[in-house]
Amino acid sequence: MKYTFLIINLLLISISSFAQKEVKPTIFTTVPAGQTKTLKINVSNYDINIIGQLKDNLLIYSDKITFVGLDEGKRILTVIYNEYMLKEDLIRVFETNGVNYHIQTKMPDSSNNLTN
Repeated sequence: MKYTFLIINLLLISISSFAQKEVKPTIFTTVPAGQTKTLKINVSNYDINIIGQLKDNLLIYSDKITFVGLDEGKRILTVIYNEYMLKEDLIRVFETNGVNYHIQTKMPDSSNNLTN
């Protein structure tokens, strides 16, 4: 009986903490059929080697990501992807490289301002 009470309490605590977890919006959106999405990401807070690895990992999806480029002067990473690129795969690549993908604030040139 004591263990049953403990298990029920743990389940309730788990459920309530899961329900309270805030879901932050990401820079990734689903692309309608036949269209592409262009992301312009401010990567000025990241080491150039990290961004290089991120680019390499994104290019693995060559059938889904049609362009990855870095403006080294402005430190803006441009990624163009099509309808077949899954949001979950983009999230996994950005997480693997330690690059934030949550929306912070909009930059004046309409690129996403990501911070560490």
